[in-house]
Amino acid sequence: LESRLIEQGDMIIQLNKTILSLQQASAQALESFNAKEAALLQEIQKLREQNEYLTKKLFGKSSEKSSWDMEGQMNLFNLFKCYHSVLYGYAVMIVMPVVD
Repeated sequence: LESRLIEQGDMIIQLNKTILSLQQASAQALESFNAKEAALLQEIQKLREQNEYLTKKLFGKSSEKSSWDMEGQMNLFNLFKCYHSVLYGYAVMIVMPVVD
């Protein structure tokens, strides 16, 4: 009976060591996961800012002015109206005829 108690005590000590080892490993894995998640969130934010900048650059108001008026030619830019938007993260351009 005494030897069984000693065996069970040794088994309990070994199980406690295993539990402690698993706890340390899971804490390290969680720390690694959190670091990777933070890096990915930072990258997502950077890409969102870049997307916003490029969308504004592509579809924003331009200071460029040009004169397309040529005698005897119709100005096609007066016949159609372009609408720019972002839909589900994609740049969209809708062209509609001008109705007077």
